[in-house]
Amino acid sequence: MKALLDKMLKQGLVDESAARGISELLGQGEPPSRAFAASGVAEEPLLRFLSGELGLAFVELEQQSFSKAFLAQFPARVLLDKHIVPVKGANGDLLAVTSNPFDTSAIDELRLATGKDFEIALAPLTEIERCIKRYLGVGADTVQSMISEAGENGVRVIDTDRDDDMDLTEAAEGASIIRFVNQILTEAIESRATDVHIEPFEETLRVRYRIDGVLQEASVAPEVKQFQAAIVSRLKILSKLDIAEKRVPQDGRIKIIIAGREIDVRVSVIPMLYGEAVVLRLLDRSSVLLGLDKLGMSSDDWI
Repeated sequence: MKALLDKMLKQGLVDESAARGISELLGQGEPPSRAFAASGVAEEPLLRFLSGELGLAFVELEQQSFSKAFLAQFPARVLLDKHIVPVKGANGDLLAVTSNPFDTSAIDELRLATGKDFEIALAPLTEIERCIKRYLGVGADTVQSMISEAGENGVRVIDTDRDDDMDLTEAAEGASIIRFVNQILTEAIESRATDVHIEPFEETLRVRYRIDGVLQEASVAPEVKQFQAAIVSRLKILSKLDIAEKRVPQDGRIKIIIAGREIDVRVSVIPMLYGEAVVLRLLDRSSVLLGLDKLGMSSDDWI
């Protein structure tokens, strides 16, 4: 490790103060990944340096394309917990892309879970998380928690014709359901969406965002379908609607604050063939209407 630090120092990746800090942390038994992270070294240059020194491939995940069938071969729980993305190498070998080449236990867990052999490859953590979100779906980590909680508690909320509203209320108040609904709203606002459509079909629950006037489908894990009724009930509870009423349209309103921005959410719940659909209209109260003078028009142009 000292030889690596000396090379990093020579190449200007770290200064002497950072190198001393890394050495001290390593001496205290800290894992190399934490020691490097604490030093403040920029992640991508560090990973590119390590890929050359350790003989590992550096993968540009933004240029990779994945199919759901390919990713379905690997347990989502391991990918999410360990922040690993499997890809096919140029020669057909499987690569386990990670941002932490020193955590070999993560790769070993993936090998044990799949029975496949992997070579370690490197990519920045932000790219790995973005890739997981894009291909495994919004709130993928939360979906795994929802599945685990459902298995532990014996909760089943897929049957929208059931009248067991007490169980449904408890499911809607579950920590993972609350977190998943919050993630949908947060992603919609960060994407500058004006509407969110949650639409039930026979086999899937589709989530779409209206961005710049165009409805765009969000990537959502297929397992979300079984929690459809709990998700709708959570939105009903937030908007003070009757969760026992499933056969007539209902309208409500939610007021939320995200990143210091006050958002009004108009909620419409509509009964459909395979359950209730929900449309959320997002109104950002912090948005300011621009006057004509702010658009570069002089007062003479206003008339």
